This record gives sequence, structure tokens and C-alpha cells, in this order.
Amino acid sequence: VSSLASVLKTDMSKVWNMGVPDELFINLFCRTAYQLLEQPINGRGSNEFRNIVLELIAIPLKLLKSIETTVVATILDLLHNSEHCVTNMVHLCKVSSVISGNFGLAKAVLREVVHIDLSTASARSGAGVKNIATFISELSDVLPSVVLQNMSVLKPFLDSEPHILRSCITSVIANVVTHATLEQRKANTQDCVTETNHDNEEESEGEKEMGSCVHSKDSFVQTRDTLLDILTERAHDVSSYTRAAVLKAWVVLCENGALPLLRVQKAVLLAVDRLKDKAQLVRKAALQLLTTLLECNPFMGSLDPSLYEDRAAQVELWLQENPLPEDLLEDKKKKTKNNKDDIQEKENEDDDEDDDESEDDEKDDDVEEKEESPETMELRSIRATKVREYELFMSACDFIQVLDKEAGPMLEVMLRSKNSSDVIETLRFFVQASHYQLPCASHGLRSSWSLAWSTDMAILDEVCKSFLLVHVYEPGTLDINHHQNKSNKKNQLSVGKVAMNLIHVVQSASNAERTCLEELFSKLVQEDQIDKGVFVALRKAVEDDKKQLSIRSCALLVLSMAAVKQPLVLGKDEKQLKVLVEAGLGSHMKGSVDWELVRCACLAIKNASNENIVKKSEASWETQALGYCACILRADWFDSSQDDTKQWFAAAEQALSCVFALSASPEVLCAEIIKSHYNNVLGPNAEPCTASRLACFCHLIGSVALCLLVYTERVALILKKTISSQSKSKKTNHKGSGKDNEEEDNEDKDSLVAELGLNAEADLEHDQRVAYLIDNDIIKNNLLSVYEPLLIRIVANEHGLFSAMVLREAACLSLCKYMCISVEACDKNLPLLFTTLANEKYPSVRGNIIVALGDLAFRFPNSVEPWTSHIYKRLKDESENVRSQTLMVLSHLILNDMIKVKGQVATMVLCLEDSSKKTSDLARMFFQELGKRGNSPIYNLMPDIVSLLSQDDNVSQETFRNVIPFLMSFITKDKHSESLAEKLCFRFDVCLNLKQIQDVAFCLSQLPINEKALKKL
Repeated sequence: VSSLASVLKTDMSKVWNMGVPDELFINLFCRTAYQLLEQPINGRGSNEFRNIVLELIAIPLKLLKSIETTVVATILDLLHNSEHCVTNMVHLCKVSSVISGNFGLAKAVLREVVHIDLSTASARSGAGVKNIATFISELSDVLPSVVLQNMSVLKPFLDSEPHILRSCITSVIANVVTHATLEQRKANTQDCVTETNHDNEEESEGEKEMGSCVHSKDSFVQTRDTLLDILTERAHDVSSYTRAAVLKAWVVLCENGALPLLRVQKAVLLAVDRLKDKAQLVRKAALQLLTTLLECNPFMGSLDPSLYEDRAAQVELWLQENPLPEDLLEDKKKKTKNNKDDIQEKENEDDDEDDDESEDDEKDDDVEEKEESPETMELRSIRATKVREYELFMSACDFIQVLDKEAGPMLEVMLRSKNSSDVIETLRFFVQASHYQLPCASHGLRSSWSLAWSTDMAILDEVCKSFLLVHVYEPGTLDINHHQNKSNKKNQLSVGKVAMNLIHVVQSASNAERTCLEELFSKLVQEDQIDKGVFVALRKAVEDDKKQLSIRSCALLVLSMAAVKQPLVLGKDEKQLKVLVEAGLGSHMKGSVDWELVRCACLAIKNASNENIVKKSEASWETQALGYCACILRADWFDSSQDDTKQWFAAAEQALSCVFALSASPEVLCAEIIKSHYNNVLGPNAEPCTASRLACFCHLIGSVALCLLVYTERVALILKKTISSQSKSKKTNHKGSGKDNEEEDNEDKDSLVAELGLNAEADLEHDQRVAYLIDNDIIKNNLLSVYEPLLIRIVANEHGLFSAMVLREAACLSLCKYMCISVEACDKNLPLLFTTLANEKYPSVRGNIIVALGDLAFRFPNSVEPWTSHIYKRLKDESENVRSQTLMVLSHLILNDMIKVKGQVATMVLCLEDSSKKTSDLARMFFQELGKRGNSPIYNLMPDIVSLLSQDDNVSQETFRNVIPFLMSFITKDKHSESLAEKLCFRFDVCLNLKQIQDVAFCLSQLPINEKALKKL
């Protein structure tokens, strides 16, 4: 092949008449090249070999112009039939332009490409169309100036039926605009007239063409704006593939700095609009565009809106304080109005003007110098600069406003998308937004913490990665496959900085968010993603008395979260644990107790112990911790204020959990604590009892009762596992007594059959003993049973003496805890509980009772089932919180098959139109989950729902017509539509008034009616 190329490079003008080579001779070389290019193995060869083969076509084309038509036809044939030839044909156009000094071949191919026949379906969907699109796209990347000059030739592809051709043109526009912008910048950074006169005389025809298409600034701006307008229009193409390609083209423009400032806001609005697209591919591209716009924003590194608003206000104030002279104000206004667009373009281009424009400006300046004083001219120049600054700051404010107020809420909704790609791209946007201090980033990332419970590993990994990127690693330094690089921590922030970041995260988190953070921390610690030095720094923060109590408590909380999976982070030896106990629960608390610090310390200490074993003795640090916990539960440091009471409740609950986790005999210690607390509150030598003191005692006895239930079940489970393991070990030791293998196998089979029944019987007997023990020995015939009458009197508000809210909250919850333990106590106190629920004036008490009833329905469903209608009544409670809590409890019970779904579910339907958005969202989520059930429960309930809602005079027609379409959307099967249509038709005969007839007719209009259903109608 090299020899053939060298022959063509030889001067053969004397061989042929008139110096023109014979066409047949020239075609020999071209045919050889075509045959080589048709073979796929040659297309994947080295670049050197490929260039030599392409020279066998390019050199003859230079020698003989008449073969151009044949070459173009062959190129099109290769493009249609050989996918591997696409890249080679692009390089052929480039090689031809270098050898011949013009772009004739590329132009000829582009002119012929648009004439391809797309009339047949095979032509529209075949590989040829795809190859043509790829060829044009790659050619725009290699020879963008040629494609730019021939855009008018390619525009008809925008109206072609194959979406791949329309998508191709969008990528072509991105390439040529990027190239033109770069060329324009080069032209503006050098004096093309004075420095390149000599070079222009020698440059080739192609170079002249390339320069001529970008050197004219006006022409460049007009061409660029026209092409960008096409991109904007194509964002609403009928094909999702083309819409995605358009958004990717905008991404290319942003990454290459080819997007003018005036188009940034339009690009952001376009991306936000496409977030609502029904196609996942388009939403993903829109999210990528938003992220790219954020990374390549033309403003400063921070996108804090207050920064730009303050600076804009300062500039505006300066402009007001420094006006122009009165005789020049009108002239200034006219010029500002006429030249507004020119000023904005100058700001975008940051370039010098052409020589002709410079000469005109100099003349204008000369005129102004004659008309204005130097001070006025200087003021005018400064004001022009200030105006540009003001416009820049206002553009930044608009940019931030769109991202924060419009995109932010939509992206938070996308975090709950069923499509993992939406979630992952949204998380990546929020990570970048946090690096630029965008306001919506903080709330968005907090919303993402709930995804720590996701079962999708891709989402879970991205949540962990986003948390690490924001709080642990330097921005942009964490590899995508971070879980494969666990030992690489060189890009992490300093351990002190990471520790403070984690403290601030926990400090500002709500209780629900802290629960999600605990799951997230557990995964990160389990994968060794956080440096151990961070936990050392957290322990030092806890032990530092000079730090704020809130910082110390949050440091303890972070340690306790990490200790769920790795208890050693709290301390490797007993000495470190003692220091931690003293820092969190020490005697220094007597003076000024911080209950949040106490709560976090108890939580950390509980996680440091092993709850999977039954303790026979206590370590010294555990004894020390139990002593402090006893002081807390006796309320020795309690000051009786209402705020202090509520904080004590949370601390006491964790202290009690700590007692059951550390003590070898927690029931004995709890009995001592209860007696001591009783003597301090109601004993003969006690001070006058207050509502807060009595509430603390009620809370204590109820919490102890419930903890005893949990402790009993845990010990029983450990005992059951121990007995099972011992029996297995005995059978293992019993084998091998000298019998042959066949006899042993027969005996094993017989014993296995017998064993299955015996083991099940033994397990059942064990469970029955435990159930009897729980039902008869925890709140009966012992210390706790003594205080049950006291709880009943307080809940019943005997003689109106127990009306304090904090007391009623504690007493009602404690009584409910008693009822969760014993079925006898549950049956006895249910009437009192529902009477209190109906008559209670405090919404918090009603809400607590509703939540407790959910637990009672789970534990004793047969006892609670007759009272279910009273629970449904709370869906119409005047309190928004009570309604939402009732809806959550009923949703939990119904979806877990704890109560049966009946006609009362119509009350839940009305929650779809609740005034509270939280309640309406919960109702919507409930029906969506219910609709996923296999037995079509919504279809079965629809006749009753329609009947009850239609007969209810309190339900307006507007409400009815708002909720029914949502429910009908779950009727998707034809047979269900037919059956429901028939049932609804029968209801016309029993309708009592015109309103009911209209409601039934409206329901029928919302059904997906097929031919069979239409006949029944």
C-alpha cells in the first residue's frame, strides 16, 4: 500500500497527454483503497495504515477532479452498507482537505447526503440512516467550519422522520457553535489585520473559508443565535431521544464555554421544564444539564443569594448617589435605551472591537471631549462599569432563584422516583449545589438521608457517596467506585474538620433525620469509610469541659450511631469507657444538668454493651454508669419546670434502656428506683406533689413495665437458642457408637421425623410459658400492679384534679403501656381509653392514644377490633396532627393485614382533600400502596366508597369529583371495568335524588369503557 501511495506522489505529468492522468489508471488506486476499507479488519488497523489507504483516494482526487462524483457515490455506498467505514470516511474528508487544500470532497458529500431516500420504512429504520447521522456528527467535530458553511443544506434533516437524523443535527449545532466561539475568541485576542497580512497571502483556500465564517463579529453573533434558537425549539421534539440529544448538546456548549451569558437563564429554564418530561432518558439529560450549568456558571464560586443581593443593593445605591449632570441625563437615557443590547453583548464577549469600530469610537470620544468636562467623562465611564456590575449581579440572582425556587422542589420530588437513574442524578446535582452554597442543597441532601433504607444498591451507594463528598472528602476527589477504594483516605478532610462536620449535621437534624443518619453511619462505619481518627477527635470533644454542651451531646450522639455496628469507637478498654461515662453522666451534672447530653450519653453507653447475652456480673465502668442512671431515674437532678420535664422524659427513657442493657438483675434495680422515686413524690416526708413530679413518676412506671416486657422476650429468645444448640451438640456427641453407616442413616431418618414434632411441641410449650409469665407476673402480683389504680384515676381525671397537659400525656401513655403487656388489662381499660380519646381537650393526648392503639391492635387484635370505628372517627378530628397520626396508624394496620378494610375506608378517601398537605400526601401514598395488592382491594371497595360518599350530605360535589378520578385510575383490568360499570348501572334505581344520580354518572365517565361495558351501558 505504501508503494502504491509513493507511485501517486511521483510527478507523472509527462506521461500523459496534456498532463492529465488517465481516469482508468487513477481508478485502479481508488478501487484498491475501497476494497481495503470494506474489510472490517483493516478499519481497525493502525492510524498510519489507515492514512496511507486514504491517500490512495485523496491524491487521485487532487490529480483528477472528474472522479469526484464517483468518489462521493462510493463514500455514500460505504456509509450505507458498512458501519465500520463511518470514521474512515470522516478522516478521508480531512485527509483530502489537507492534500488538496480545499474542502471540496466534504462539501460534495454533504450535498449528496441530504438526497438520501427516506420514503420506505426500511430506509428510515436501517443501519444506513444511523451511519449517515454518525458521519455528519463526527464530521462536525473534525471539520466544523465546513459543516457550519453547509448548515442550510443540513437543515431539512430537522423535519425528517427518523429521530436519529434530528438528534444528529443537534449535536452538529453544538460542535459548530463551540468551534465558532473558540475561533472568534482567537480572532479577538490578536490584531488580524496588522499581524497576519503576509500570512493571509499564502493561506490556502480552506483556511480563508474557515476564517471568513467567524472573523465577522456581527455575522458570528447572528449565526450563533440562530443555531441556538433551533436547539431551543427542538427541546420539545416528539421523540424523547431527540429531546435528550438537545439537552446533551447544551451540556457540550456549557462545558466548552460556548454558552453566552444571555442564554444561561434560558438554558436553566429549559432544563427545569424538561425535568417534568415523561421519558426517563430526557429527565436524566436535564439533570446533567442542570449540574453542568451549576459547575460552569459564569458567576463567582459561591451562589449564596444574599451575597449578590447585597452587592446589587450597594451598586444601586452608588448609582443613585452619583447621577450624571442634569443637562446630560436625557441624552444618557436615550443612549442607554438604544444601546442596551450592545452593552450586554460586550459583557459576554469580553473582547476588543474591530479597527473600524475603534476609529468610530475614537471620533465619538473626540466629540464628547469637546462637549463634556473630564470629570463628567470619568463619571460616565464609572457609571457604565457600575451598570454592567449591577446587571451581572441581578443575572446571578435570577439564576439562583430559578435553581432554588423552581428546580429545588421538583428535584426533591424526584428523590422519591421509582427510577434509580432519576435519584442518582438528583443526588449528584445536590452534591454540586452544596459545594456552591446553593440554598436548596441543604434541604435536598437532608431529604436524601431517608434513602439509606433503600433496597436498591445503586441508590444506597450513591447516598453514601454524596454524604462522604459533602462532609468527609474534599469536593470532587471521591472516585465513583468509592466502595472499591476503602483504604484510600488521602483525600479526606482533616479528622478535626470531619468530626465538626458530623457534629453540625447531627445538631441540625430532626429526630426522623437522626434515625436515617444512624443507618447511614452504620453502613459507612461497616465499610470503613470514615477514618478512625475522627472518632478519637469526637471522644476528645466529649471530654472537653470547655466546649458547649450542645457540641458535646452531638459528639456523643455521633459516637452512639457509629457504635451500633462498631462498639469499639466508644473506647477500646475500660479506662476509656470510664472517662466517657464520667464526661456524659458525671457528678458535675448535679449543678446544671443538660438532659440532652445525658440522653446521648446513655444511648452511647447502651450501644457499647452486648445485648445478645444474659449478664452474670457487671464491669466497673458498667457499675459506675448504673449508679448515674439510677440518679437520673430517681429525678435527683430534676427542677420540676415544664420544659425540664419533657427533656427528662427522653433522658429517662434512654437511662432505663441503659439499665436493662448493663445490669445483671435490672428488675431488682428498677424496683429500688421506683420505691425511691415514689417516696420522693408521694411519700410521707415528700414535698408537696406537683403535676410535673407526678408525670415523671407515671412515665417511670410505664417505661419500666414495657422494658420488662422487652427484656423478658429477649431473655426467653436467648434461652431458647441456648437449649437448641445444647441439644444439637449432644446429638453430635452421641453419634459414632460403632454402628455401620446404613443403620445410622435409617435411625437418623426415623429420629428426624419424630424430632420435627417434638421440637415444635417443645417450642410451643416454651412460648406458652413465656406468654403466661408476661401476662401474669409483670403488672400483676408485684410492685407495678400497685400503681395501676393510680394511673386509672389520673386518666379518668377524677374530680378534675389531674388536668395538667404534661401529666395527662404521661399517664395515658403509661396506662397504654400497661395494656400492651396484659390482655386482661387491655380489655378492662379499653372503654376508659376510648372515652378519654373522645372527650380529651389536648390534641397531644389524643394523638398519643391513637398511636398507642396501633400498638394494641398489633398485640391484641381481637380486643381492639370491635372499637375500630372509633379510631376512624379521629380522621375528622379538628387537629391536623391527630388526623395525620390517625391516618398513619390506620395505613399501617391495613397494609399489614392487622385489621380488615371495610366501608369505613371512605373516610380515608376524604383525607385526599384534607386541608393539610401532609395528610393528603399520606392518604395518596396509602391508596397507591393499597393498589399494588394482588387481590385488587380498591376495585372491591369502590361500590361502597361511591355509595357512602354520594349519600353523605357533608361531601360536596367538587370534593367527590376530585377524589373519584384518582381512585378510578387503579381500575386497569377490562373485566374489573365491565363488572364495576354493571354494578354502578344498578345503582341508578336506588338513587334518592338528582345529586346521587349525577355522582354515579360521573363515576361511569371515569371508567375505561370497552365495547362490552358500552353494551351494558
